[in-house]
Amino acid sequence: MLHRTLKIAATAAVVGATALIPAAAASAAPTTAETFQAQLVVTGIDQQVANRNGYKVIVKDGKLDTVKVANHPITQEPVVTTMDNPVVTGNCGTSFLYYAAQGGRKAQVYTGFDLTTAAPMFAYDWTVAVTDNIGVGSKPWGGPHVGYSWDDTWTTSHGTTGYSWAQVTNGHAYLADGRTCNTLGPWQSTNLY
Repeated sequence: MLHRTLKIAATAAVVGATALIPAAAASAAPTTAETFQAQLVVTGIDQQVANRNGYKVIVKDGKLDTVKVANHPITQEPVVTTMDNPVVTGNCGTSFLYYAAQGGRKAQVYTGFDLTTAAPMFAYDWTVAVTDNIGVGSKPWGGPHVGYSWDDTWTTSHGTTGYSWAQVTNGHAYLADGRTCNTLGPWQSTNLY
């Protein structure tokens, strides 16, 4: 009986000491901290993923959205909308991406940005992803660049026809004053032929 009492007392002492550790650590942490919050925004919908998980892609209030319609994969014709988002404006300036089919299973991407900041950029990095019903391809740009704007074109070749979209998936302009401007992911769709 004495052995059992000692074991319970020892266990209670260890649990009690362990419970004090987080409280002591929390009291040693700084009481004020500078925080920064940034908005998260939907920049696109992958219809194949949505359909595979029982969601139907719809146009709601002029924008693409999803609605759960089944607990199993569904099939749906590609949703094409003229409500693409090819130009996005933020507090650093405007980023853009235009995507147009050219025939022969080719399309052209025209993308870039214009800064509205006092300080010019000294470098940038930029990536565009193009998706069709076969897969995804991407093209990166970047390096030193002085000024307030950048743009370029890319002719894409595809192994299929039909619905396709392009989106800026990564984009930064590095400013001379130390700030970094990030794109909000402009995108546009087209029908390859």
